[in-house]
Amino acid sequence: MGNRLQDGHQRRPSPFAAAAIVLALVFAACTGEAVSTSTTALPTTTEVSATTIPEDRIDLDVGLPIVGSYAFFEVSLQAATIASIEPRTFLSESQDATEDRFLFVTLQIANRSNGGAAIFNQLPYSLVVDGIPQGRPVVVSGRSNVGLGPLAEDDSVLAFPIPMTAGFDEMVFVISEDDRIPTYLPLVGGSTETGFPIPLAVTAQGPAQGGASGCNQSLDVTVFGGEAAIDLVESDAAPSGYGSRRANLGERFLSLDLRILNNGGSRCGAGSTNYSPDSFELLVDGVPRSPVTFVSGAIASGAAEDLTVNFVYPADATTVEFAVGDEEGTLFLVPVDVSAVPAAPGE
Repeated sequence: MGNRLQDGHQRRPSPFAAAAIVLALVFAACTGEAVSTSTTALPTTTEVSATTIPEDRIDLDVGLPIVGSYAFFEVSLQAATIASIEPRTFLSESQDATEDRFLFVTLQIANRSNGGAAIFNQLPYSLVVDGIPQGRPVVVSGRSNVGLGPLAEDDSVLAFPIPMTAGFDEMVFVISEDDRIPTYLPLVGGSTETGFPIPLAVTAQGPAQGGASGCNQSLDVTVFGGEAAIDLVESDAAPSGYGSRRANLGERFLSLDLRILNNGGSRCGAGSTNYSPDSFELLVDGVPRSPVTFVSGAIASGAAEDLTVNFVYPADATTVEFAVGDEEGTLFLVPVDVSAVPAAPGE
Protein backbone atom coordinates (compact mmCIF):
# COMPACT_ATOMS: atom_id res chain seq x y z
CA MET A 1 0.00 0.00 0.00
CA GLY A 2 1.79 3.13 -1.19
CA ASN A 3 0.34 5.44 1.47
CA ARG A 4 0.78 3.14 4.44
CA LEU A 5 3.76 2.35 6.71
CA GLN A 6 4.91 -1.19 7.30
CA ASP A 7 3.00 -1.43 10.60
CA GLY A 8 -0.26 -0.83 8.72
CA HIS A 9 -0.98 2.62 10.18
CA GLN A 10 -1.88 5.57 7.97
CA ARG A 11 0.99 8.15 7.60
CA ARG A 12 -0.37 11.45 8.91
CA PRO A 13 1.30 14.70 7.93
CA SER A 14 2.59 16.90 10.72
CA PRO A 15 0.74 20.15 11.46
CA PHE A 16 3.64 22.09 9.94
CA ALA A 17 3.52 20.04 6.79
CA ALA A 18 -0.26 20.47 6.55
CA ALA A 19 0.07 24.22 6.92
CA ALA A 20 2.68 24.26 4.20
CA ILE A 21 0.30 22.40 1.87
CA VAL A 22 -2.51 24.87 2.54
CA LEU A 23 -0.26 27.84 1.82
CA ALA A 24 0.94 26.19 -1.36
CA LEU A 25 -2.61 25.60 -2.56
CA VAL A 26 -3.54 29.22 -1.83
CA PHE A 27 -0.50 30.42 -3.77
CA ALA A 28 -1.38 28.14 -6.67
CA ALA A 29 -4.94 29.40 -6.76
CA CYS A 30 -3.72 32.97 -7.00
CA THR A 31 -1.04 32.38 -9.61
CA GLY A 32 -2.38 29.44 -11.53
CA GLU A 33 0.95 27.60 -11.10
CA ALA A 34 1.16 23.95 -10.15
CA VAL A 35 2.84 23.33 -6.81
CA SER A 36 4.23 20.09 -5.46
CA THR A 37 2.70 18.94 -2.19
CA SER A 38 5.65 16.71 -1.18
CA THR A 39 6.24 16.67 2.58
CA THR A 40 9.99 16.00 2.32
CA ALA A 41 11.55 18.51 4.76
CA LEU A 42 14.90 20.36 4.29
CA PRO A 43 17.51 19.70 6.95
CA THR A 44 17.09 22.10 9.84
CA THR A 45 20.60 21.63 11.32
CA THR A 46 24.09 21.13 9.89
CA GLU A 47 26.21 18.45 11.46
CA VAL A 48 29.63 19.82 12.55
CA SER A 49 32.46 17.40 13.22
CA ALA A 50 34.84 17.84 16.15
CA THR A 51 37.67 18.71 13.75
CA THR A 52 35.95 21.55 11.90
CA ILE A 53 38.29 24.57 11.70
CA PRO A 54 36.88 27.58 13.58
CA GLU A 55 35.78 30.52 11.51
CA ASP A 56 37.70 32.91 13.76
CA ARG A 57 41.14 32.17 12.35
CA ILE A 58 42.86 35.54 11.96
CA ASP A 59 45.89 36.23 9.74
CA LEU A 60 48.07 39.30 10.22
CA ASP A 61 48.04 40.97 6.80
CA VAL A 62 49.76 44.33 7.39
CA GLY A 63 53.23 45.41 8.42
CA LEU A 64 55.01 42.22 7.38
CA PRO A 65 57.77 41.20 7.48
CA ILE A 66 58.77 42.41 10.96
CA VAL A 67 62.55 42.42 11.15
CA GLY A 68 64.95 42.60 14.08
CA SER A 69 68.46 41.50 14.97
CA TYR A 70 70.01 39.49 17.78
CA ALA A 71 73.73 38.68 18.05
CA PHE A 72 74.81 37.03 14.79
CA PHE A 73 71.32 36.90 13.41
CA GLU A 74 68.67 38.80 11.53
CA VAL A 75 65.24 37.49 12.49
CA SER A 76 62.36 38.18 10.11
CA LEU A 77 58.79 37.42 11.19
CA GLN A 78 57.22 36.53 7.85
CA ALA A 79 53.66 35.56 8.88
CA ALA A 80 51.45 35.43 11.97
CA THR A 81 48.14 33.64 12.54
CA ILE A 82 45.81 33.39 15.52
CA ALA A 83 43.82 30.15 15.45
CA SER A 84 42.42 27.28 17.51
CA ILE A 85 44.36 24.60 15.64
CA GLU A 86 46.44 21.78 17.06
CA PRO A 87 50.05 22.89 16.42
CA ARG A 88 51.10 19.49 15.05
CA THR A 89 48.50 19.81 12.27
CA PHE A 90 48.89 23.51 11.45
CA LEU A 91 50.84 22.85 8.25
CA SER A 92 48.73 19.83 7.26
CA GLU A 93 45.94 19.78 4.70
CA SER A 94 43.73 18.22 7.36
CA GLN A 95 43.90 20.44 10.43
CA ASP A 96 42.52 19.50 13.83
CA ALA A 97 40.61 22.01 15.91
CA THR A 98 41.29 22.54 19.59
CA GLU A 99 39.69 24.44 22.42
CA ASP A 100 43.01 26.22 23.03
CA ARG A 101 44.21 29.34 21.24
CA PHE A 102 47.62 29.75 19.60
CA LEU A 103 49.71 32.33 17.81
CA PHE A 104 51.53 30.72 14.89
CA VAL A 105 54.58 32.63 13.61
CA THR A 106 56.71 31.88 10.55
CA LEU A 107 60.31 32.98 11.04
CA GLN A 108 63.28 33.35 8.75
CA ILE A 109 66.67 33.42 10.49
CA ALA A 110 69.76 34.68 8.64
CA ASN A 111 73.38 34.66 9.71
CA ARG A 112 74.45 38.30 9.26
CA SER A 113 78.16 37.57 9.51
CA ASN A 114 80.65 37.08 6.70
CA GLY A 115 82.68 34.99 9.15
CA GLY A 116 82.16 31.44 10.30
CA ALA A 117 79.10 29.34 10.98
CA ALA A 118 76.76 30.35 13.76
CA ILE A 119 74.57 28.26 16.05
CA PHE A 120 71.10 29.55 16.85
CA ASN A 121 69.01 28.00 19.62
CA GLN A 122 65.27 28.58 19.50
CA LEU A 123 65.00 28.80 23.29
CA PRO A 124 65.50 32.61 23.42
CA TYR A 125 62.11 33.09 21.72
CA SER A 126 59.20 34.21 23.89
CA LEU A 127 55.89 36.04 23.55
CA VAL A 128 54.44 38.78 25.73
CA VAL A 129 50.69 39.48 25.57
CA ASP A 130 49.43 42.65 27.22
CA GLY A 131 52.61 42.77 29.29
CA ILE A 132 52.36 39.15 30.49
CA PRO A 133 54.89 36.50 29.32
CA GLN A 134 53.22 33.45 27.78
CA GLY A 135 54.22 29.79 27.80
CA ARG A 136 57.08 28.22 25.89
CA PRO A 137 56.53 27.80 22.15
CA VAL A 138 55.90 24.54 20.35
CA VAL A 139 58.15 23.91 17.35
CA VAL A 140 55.77 23.19 14.46
CA SER A 141 58.54 22.98 11.88
CA GLY A 142 62.27 23.62 11.88
CA ARG A 143 65.05 22.56 14.22
CA SER A 144 65.71 23.37 17.85
CA ASN A 145 69.32 24.20 17.03
CA VAL A 146 70.29 25.70 13.71
CA GLY A 147 73.84 25.79 12.37
CA LEU A 148 74.08 28.46 9.69
CA GLY A 149 77.02 29.20 7.46
CA PRO A 150 77.98 32.78 6.57
CA LEU A 151 74.95 34.69 5.21
CA ALA A 152 72.85 31.47 5.23
CA GLU A 153 69.14 31.32 6.11
CA ASP A 154 66.75 28.93 7.85
CA ASP A 155 62.95 28.88 8.27
CA SER A 156 60.81 27.69 11.15
CA VAL A 157 57.24 27.85 12.45
CA LEU A 158 56.46 28.23 16.15
CA ALA A 159 53.17 28.07 18.06
CA PHE A 160 52.67 30.08 21.26
CA PRO A 161 49.72 29.43 23.59
CA ILE A 162 47.76 32.65 24.09
CA PRO A 163 44.61 33.85 25.90
CA MET A 164 41.39 33.21 23.97
CA THR A 165 40.66 36.93 23.52
CA ALA A 166 44.19 38.10 22.69
CA GLY A 167 44.71 40.24 19.59
CA PHE A 168 47.76 41.10 17.51
CA ASP A 169 47.92 44.64 18.92
CA GLU A 170 48.66 43.24 22.40
CA MET A 171 51.52 40.97 21.29
CA VAL A 172 55.28 41.49 21.35
CA PHE A 173 57.64 38.81 20.02
CA VAL A 174 60.78 38.77 22.17
CA ILE A 175 64.26 37.35 21.64
CA SER A 176 66.26 37.31 24.85
CA GLU A 177 68.56 35.26 27.04
CA ASP A 178 69.12 35.69 30.75
CA ASP A 179 70.73 39.07 31.50
CA ARG A 180 71.16 39.91 27.79
CA ILE A 181 69.74 42.96 26.04
CA PRO A 182 66.44 41.80 24.47
CA THR A 183 65.08 42.37 20.98
CA TYR A 184 61.41 43.40 20.85
CA LEU A 185 59.25 42.87 17.76
CA PRO A 186 55.74 44.33 18.27
CA LEU A 187 53.29 42.62 15.93
CA VAL A 188 51.28 45.80 15.36
CA GLY A 189 52.83 49.27 15.46
CA GLY A 190 55.84 50.12 17.56
CA SER A 191 59.45 50.24 16.47
CA THR A 192 61.86 47.34 16.09
CA GLU A 193 64.88 49.65 15.90
CA THR A 194 67.42 49.40 18.72
CA GLY A 195 69.37 52.54 17.74
CA PHE A 196 72.58 50.52 17.48
CA PRO A 197 75.35 50.42 16.41
CA ILE A 198 76.39 53.98 17.22
CA PRO A 199 79.31 55.38 15.13
CA LEU A 200 81.93 57.09 17.27
CA ALA A 201 84.11 59.95 16.03
CA VAL A 202 87.41 58.45 17.17
CA THR A 203 90.38 59.62 15.12
CA ALA A 204 93.94 59.97 16.36
CA GLN A 205 97.52 59.32 15.30
CA GLY A 206 100.66 59.02 17.35
CA PRO A 207 103.72 56.96 18.31
CA ALA A 208 103.89 53.88 20.47
CA GLN A 209 106.44 51.24 21.31
CA GLY A 210 105.90 47.52 21.54
CA GLY A 211 107.02 44.11 20.41
CA ALA A 212 108.36 40.87 21.79
CA SER A 213 111.47 40.35 23.94
CA GLY A 214 111.41 43.93 25.18
CA CYS A 215 112.75 45.27 21.90
CA ASN A 216 110.14 48.05 21.86
CA GLN A 217 109.93 48.58 18.13
CA SER A 218 108.93 52.05 17.07
CA LEU A 219 105.29 52.01 16.00
CA ASP A 220 102.99 54.57 14.46
CA VAL A 221 99.35 54.05 15.42
CA THR A 222 96.34 55.54 13.63
CA VAL A 223 92.83 55.11 15.00
CA PHE A 224 90.35 55.92 12.26
CA GLY A 225 86.97 54.89 13.59
CA GLY A 226 84.90 53.03 16.12
CA GLU A 227 81.40 52.11 17.18
CA ALA A 228 79.41 51.20 20.27
CA ALA A 229 77.12 48.23 19.75
CA ILE A 230 74.94 45.68 21.47
CA ASP A 231 75.90 42.94 18.96
CA LEU A 232 79.33 41.76 17.94
CA VAL A 233 78.80 40.46 14.43
CA GLU A 234 81.72 40.82 12.07
CA SER A 235 84.53 39.65 14.34
CA ASP A 236 85.87 36.24 13.32
CA ALA A 237 86.68 35.48 16.95
CA ALA A 238 83.93 34.95 19.50
CA PRO A 239 84.10 37.00 22.71
CA SER A 240 86.54 35.26 25.02
CA GLY A 241 84.87 34.33 28.31
CA TYR A 242 81.80 36.43 27.46
CA GLY A 243 79.62 33.67 26.06
CA SER A 244 77.51 35.65 23.59
CA ARG A 245 77.66 38.14 20.77
CA ARG A 246 74.73 40.02 22.38
CA ALA A 247 75.79 42.38 25.17
CA ASN A 248 74.61 42.06 28.75
CA LEU A 249 72.10 44.55 30.09
CA GLY A 250 74.08 47.59 31.23
CA GLU A 251 77.04 46.86 28.94
CA ARG A 252 78.14 47.73 25.41
CA PHE A 253 80.61 46.38 22.89
CA LEU A 254 83.21 48.90 21.76
CA SER A 255 84.98 48.20 18.46
CA LEU A 256 87.95 50.33 17.40
CA ASP A 257 89.51 50.29 13.92
CA LEU A 258 93.21 51.07 13.70
CA ARG A 259 96.34 50.80 11.60
CA ILE A 260 99.72 49.93 13.08
CA LEU A 261 102.87 50.86 11.14
CA ASN A 262 106.16 49.23 12.14
CA ASN A 263 108.77 51.94 11.60
CA GLY A 264 111.52 49.33 11.93
CA GLY A 265 113.64 51.02 14.56
CA SER A 266 114.33 49.51 17.99
CA ARG A 267 117.17 48.81 20.32
CA CYS A 268 117.22 45.32 18.83
CA GLY A 269 117.58 46.66 15.29
CA ALA A 270 115.14 46.42 12.44
CA GLY A 271 112.70 43.54 12.57
CA SER A 272 109.11 42.50 12.80
CA THR A 273 106.92 43.38 15.75
CA ASN A 274 104.38 41.08 17.27
CA TYR A 275 101.07 42.14 18.76
CA SER A 276 98.64 40.24 20.96
CA PRO A 277 95.74 41.04 23.31
CA ASP A 278 98.36 42.28 25.79
CA SER A 279 99.20 45.09 23.34
CA PHE A 280 95.80 46.75 23.84
CA GLU A 281 93.79 47.98 26.80
CA LEU A 282 90.66 49.97 27.42
CA LEU A 283 90.90 52.17 30.49
CA VAL A 284 87.37 52.61 31.86
CA ASP A 285 87.27 55.15 34.69
CA GLY A 286 90.92 54.27 35.23
CA VAL A 287 90.38 50.50 35.37
CA PRO A 288 92.07 48.49 32.56
CA ARG A 289 90.04 46.05 30.48
CA SER A 290 91.43 43.52 28.00
CA PRO A 291 89.98 42.84 24.54
CA VAL A 292 87.12 40.33 24.44
CA THR A 293 88.23 38.94 21.09
CA PHE A 294 91.64 37.45 20.41
CA VAL A 295 93.93 39.54 18.20
CA SER A 296 97.49 38.58 17.32
CA GLY A 297 99.96 38.83 14.48
CA ALA A 298 103.35 40.05 13.30
CA ILE A 299 104.10 43.21 11.33
CA ALA A 300 107.29 43.25 9.26
CA SER A 301 109.66 46.17 9.42
CA GLY A 302 108.31 49.03 7.32
CA ALA A 303 104.91 47.35 6.92
CA ALA A 304 101.49 48.26 8.27
CA GLU A 305 98.44 46.26 9.26
CA ASP A 306 94.79 47.18 9.77
CA LEU A 307 92.84 45.49 12.54
CA THR A 308 89.80 45.83 14.79
CA VAL A 309 89.99 45.49 18.55
CA ASN A 310 86.81 44.71 20.51
CA PHE A 311 86.07 45.46 24.16
CA VAL A 312 83.12 45.40 26.56
CA TYR A 313 82.54 48.41 28.78
CA PRO A 314 79.83 49.41 31.30
CA ALA A 315 77.16 51.69 29.87
CA ASP A 316 77.49 54.10 32.79
CA ALA A 317 81.23 54.74 32.21
CA THR A 318 82.29 58.37 32.42
CA THR A 319 85.84 58.25 30.98
CA VAL A 320 87.09 55.77 28.40
CA GLU A 321 90.62 55.66 26.91
CA PHE A 322 92.14 53.27 24.39
CA ALA A 323 95.79 52.32 25.01
CA VAL A 324 98.23 50.77 22.50
CA GLY A 325 101.78 49.72 23.23
CA ASP A 326 104.01 48.24 25.87
CA GLU A 327 103.91 49.60 29.41
CA GLU A 328 107.72 49.38 29.44
CA GLY A 329 107.86 51.65 26.42
CA THR A 330 105.54 54.35 25.08
CA LEU A 331 101.77 54.00 25.40
CA PHE A 332 99.56 55.63 22.79
CA LEU A 333 96.41 56.88 24.58
CA VAL A 334 93.24 57.85 22.72
CA PRO A 335 90.19 59.28 24.52
CA VAL A 336 86.88 57.73 23.41
CA ASP A 337 83.73 59.77 23.92
CA VAL A 338 80.81 57.44 24.67
CA SER A 339 78.56 60.05 26.28
CA ALA A 340 76.10 60.05 23.34
CA VAL A 341 75.54 56.26 23.42
CA PRO A 342 71.86 55.74 24.32
CA ALA A 343 70.14 53.24 26.56
CA ALA A 344 69.41 49.85 25.03
CA PRO A 345 66.06 48.05 24.87
CA GLY A 346 65.06 46.61 28.22
CA GLU A 347 67.17 49.06 30.24
